[in-house]
Amino acid sequence: MAEHDLKRLFRIQELEQKLIRLERFRKTSPETQLVNELQERAGKFQKLQSVLDKRIAVAQRSVRSRELALAAAEQSQGAVRERLYEGGITNPRELSQLEKRLAELTVQVEKEETDLLQALEELETLEAQKSKVDAAEAKARRELHTAQQKLEHMQSAWDLEEAMVRDELEELRSQVSPSALALYERKKASTEGTPIAQVIRGVCGGCRMTLPASVTALRGAVTSTCEQCGRILYWPD
Repeated sequence: MAEHDLKRLFRIQELEQKLIRLERFRKTSPETQLVNELQERAGKFQKLQSVLDKRIAVAQRSVRSRELALAAAEQSQGAVRERLYEGGITNPRELSQLEKRLAELTVQVEKEETDLLQALEELETLEAQKSKVDAAEAKARRELHTAQQKLEHMQSAWDLEEAMVRDELEELRSQVSPSALALYERKKASTEGTPIAQVIRGVCGGCRMTLPASVTALRGAVTSTCEQCGRILYWPD
C-alpha cells in the first residue's frame, strides 16, 4: 500500500471515529438528557391528567346520580308528608302506615344527603388534584420548550461540525486507491471499526502490544500488520 494512501486512510479512520463520538455525544449530552427527562416528566403528567379526567367524569356522574336520587326521595317524602298532614286520612291503620313510610323516607333522604355530600367531596378532591397536575404539566411543558430550544441551537452546531467532517471524508476517500480503500473496509469487521493502528514508541496503538524489532526496523518501509491484532500499522511522520 502506498504511503500516501495509508496516511489518508488513517485520517479517514480518525474522522469516522469522530463521527461516532459526535453521534454518541448527541445522545448523551446534558442538553439531550435534559430534554429526554423533561419529555418523560411531561408525559407522566399527561397520563396522570388523563387518569384524573376519567375519574372526574365518573365522580361527576356519581354526583348527578346522587342529586337525582335525593330529589326523588325528597319528592316522595313531601308527597307522604302532605297526605299525612292534610287531614283527609282518619283511618288509624292508614295513618300508622303513612307515619312509618314517612320515617323510612326521612332516613332515606338523610342517607341520600350524606351520599351526595361524600360524592361532592370526592369530586372536589379530584378537581383539586387535577388543578395541581395541570399546573405541574404546564410548568414541565415550559421547561421542555426552553430545553428544546437550547438543544436545537446545540444541534445546529453539531450538524455543522458533522457536515465538515463528512465533506473531508468524502474528499479523502476520493484520493485513496480503490484497492487500499477496499482492504481498509474489509478489515473493519475484525478490528472493531479501526483497521489501522498508529505505532507509538514501538507499540501498536490498537492492541497496545510491543512490536517485534523485525517490524519496527522497517518503520513503514513496507505495509505491515500487527501480529497480535491484525491491524495495518501506521508510522506517523
